[in-house]
Amino acid sequence: MKSDKRLHHYIGQPPALPEPVAQLVANETDGDPVVVYAFADLDTALQGCAHWLILTERWCCFVDEKEPSAPVSFRRDQASRVDLAAGLSASQLTVRGASDGAPVVRLSFGAGRG
Repeated sequence: MKSDKRLHHYIGQPPALPEPVAQLVANETDGDPVVVYAFADLDTALQGCAHWLILTERWCCFVDEKEPSAPVSFRRDQASRVDLAAGLSASQLTVRGASDGAPVVRLSFGAGRG
């Protein structure tokens, strides 16, 4: 089993960004290199979806595959912290703004496949 298949099997993360998402992020960030990304499979109502949180060297981008023309992008230095609320069947990751600590992006995702 290749390492990318193991990654997908154990934590449910795709081995690569889909090309349309990668291109959108490149356009939003003027080609800033992607450092890490995360796939989220639930929306805030815990219904199935396809959301991506992508960190580049200077930017944080949130892409909803249903609305790819409306990404949320902000400089990483505009985030004050990241909170994780872990649950039994789903968890929520919240990125908070630097100025007031208000949520900028919320991601919900199902439990891993360990």
